[in-house]
Amino acid sequence: MKRYINSYLLLRNNYKVMKKLFLLFCLTTFTLTSFAQTQSKIIRPKKEKAYVYPSSIIKINTTSLLFKTVAVQYERKLASKWSFALGVLYRPSSKLLMYDAMAESTQSYLTPNAKYAYSTMKLSRLAITPEFKFFFKKTAPRGLYLSPFFRYRRDVTPFDFKYFASNISATNEKTGTAKITDRNIGVGVLFGLQILSKNKLAVDFWFLGPGLTNAKSSVSSKLNTSELNQIDKNSISTDLEEITSVAIKNDNNGFFGSSTGYSFYFRMIGVNIGYNF
Repeated sequence: MKRYINSYLLLRNNYKVMKKLFLLFCLTTFTLTSFAQTQSKIIRPKKEKAYVYPSSIIKINTTSLLFKTVAVQYERKLASKWSFALGVLYRPSSKLLMYDAMAESTQSYLTPNAKYAYSTMKLSRLAITPEFKFFFKKTAPRGLYLSPFFRYRRDVTPFDFKYFASNISATNEKTGTAKITDRNIGVGVLFGLQILSKNKLAVDFWFLGPGLTNAKSSVSSKLNTSELNQIDKNSISTDLEEITSVAIKNDNNGFFGSSTGYSFYFRMIGVNIGYNF
């Protein structure tokens, strides 16, 4: 009987030891597993997603503001290397420094009548410019680009001029009004750099924009020609031709003329500030 009791006590002691060893094994395994997971999180950080710039930009040309002109452009990304832009330029009727310089010129080739006309001239302008931008890298709408463009521009320049109506009075000088209307349709290529920031700011630099345009210039002045003799008409035509460089004709409705030609031009170097959305 004593032998059975000793065997029982031995088994019970072994059971307690095994139980402690098993608990120790579980605790060690759990600790190692937790440590491994922690190390895995440290070694393998999450990758940040690349910032995707918005596809639309609205801009204003700050350089044109110096010349009393507002130029606004909307641009939209089409593909990784292409975008489309539409620009609208408007200048309200106002004085131009070049006209004032001509009016104050001391050059003898300008008659007093021509100088007076330049002193009264004002210019208004409307231009519409659609264009496709090609970016050298797949980062549209940012980076270096070449931009083929089409442009329509309409300039209106009214002015006053002096004349005599000899059939009424050969000594009293009168004042007439005339208007020059220039319509230009052209194409060209613009080189530039557009920079975008993550806070939605857009800066577009125009470096060079050569183009070829077809220009039509027309001149008109409504005068009562019944008050004029032939000498008066010839004098008015000569003065208007000097001012406008357009051959002038006349009929019962007044004086008129037009000319058409091709010319090269450059889009003004500019800095455009905008919002990327």
